[in-house]
Amino acid sequence: MTNNIELSSVKKELKKINTHIIRAKKAGVFFLLLVIGFFGMQIFQIGLWTLQPNLKWPYMYYIGDPQNSMGLSCGTPVDCKLILNYGENNESFESSVEESISTNLHFFNLTNLNPDTIYYWKLNSSDSSLNYPFLDKTYSFQTGPIPTEKKPFKFSILGDTRPDIWGNTKHIYILKKALKEQPNFILNVGDMVMGPGITGHWDRWFYEVRECAQKGIPIEIGLGNHEWDEYQWLFGFEDKGKTYKHYMEYPEPENYYAFNYSNAAFISLDTNDGETTETQIEWLNKTLEMVNADENIDWIIVFGHYPLYSEGGRSSRIGNAFENSFNKYNVDMYISGHIHHYARVQVNDITYIISGGGGAELSRTINPTNPNTKKSAITFQYCTIAIDGSQLYFKCISHNGIIIDECQLTPRKG
Repeated sequence: MTNNIELSSVKKELKKINTHIIRAKKAGVFFLLLVIGFFGMQIFQIGLWTLQPNLKWPYMYYIGDPQNSMGLSCGTPVDCKLILNYGENNESFESSVEESISTNLHFFNLTNLNPDTIYYWKLNSSDSSLNYPFLDKTYSFQTGPIPTEKKPFKFSILGDTRPDIWGNTKHIYILKKALKEQPNFILNVGDMVMGPGITGHWDRWFYEVRECAQKGIPIEIGLGNHEWDEYQWLFGFEDKGKTYKHYMEYPEPENYYAFNYSNAAFISLDTNDGETTETQIEWLNKTLEMVNADENIDWIIVFGHYPLYSEGGRSSRIGNAFENSFNKYNVDMYISGHIHHYARVQVNDITYIISGGGGAELSRTINPTNPNTKKSAITFQYCTIAIDGSQLYFKCISHNGIIIDECQLTPRKG
């Protein structure tokens, strides 16, 4: 009898142990699924843009001279042919361009436009079953002014607008603030996405900047390391910047380019590892020689992702060649990001701006040891520059609307 009782007790204890083991396994599986789901959301960045995968909202960009050309682009989840109607009349749309082949990325280059003129445009498809939110909607843009008139204008600057590793970003909030400044265009100094090989990250970026096209504001980009580095070990891409060039269409060679607006020259550089080549430096010097010889150009503004000077001193990442060109050819300002905060440094009459507070995680510390530092701050922010003839008005605004820095400059040229 005693043996039966003891055996029964052992069986009960084993059953309890098995029950605990099963519960522990279930809890472990649940926790694992929770972790996978959580990090999966961060990798693929779940949001409203995921409701229509591969949808790229329209954006605008300069394909050449802003006074007579404009580039328009968008992406659709399926291959199709789009029709772009455009003109100075928002009812008749005097001109149209119809794609000859079906594709999921749509690029339209408008040329021979009149300067300083408002144009209206609308995208349509011959396939009535397509129902994308930007189809059959009227947008507009204004071409650049005639250079000889030196018309006043304004542009806004954002940098490092990508999400952090948790998928969080203040980009769309800060961009809305910047758009209230009514800029003629936006400069984004790079790091738009977290992972260039993940399509959903680009879906998110195009979704977040959709208001720019709705307000007729082009976006000009300086190639960041998060667009340049294709993470070959993870995604298998070997060509640096391959995905960036797939979605963007700036003037050749795309990773660096230039354009003039009113009485200012803008030069975008590729400052990524190994890209500061003799070819790019030769192109930079020729471009700077041309704008120095142009009597209509008073201001020379260069932008790229990596800083040359910060509040901590000179960066060793970018070689001396760029700085030598800046000093020789009267560059007024170099705008960069990469460091996730704000700084303004003055060296050899050149203003160096770091505008890296556009949405990604902020820097934890700041080290203002450079005696040439005029202002530095760890904050989410954007900058605006207003140019009126020979006067440049600069200000940096935090995400809560506080002006944290401002200055006024006169051009070095002449």
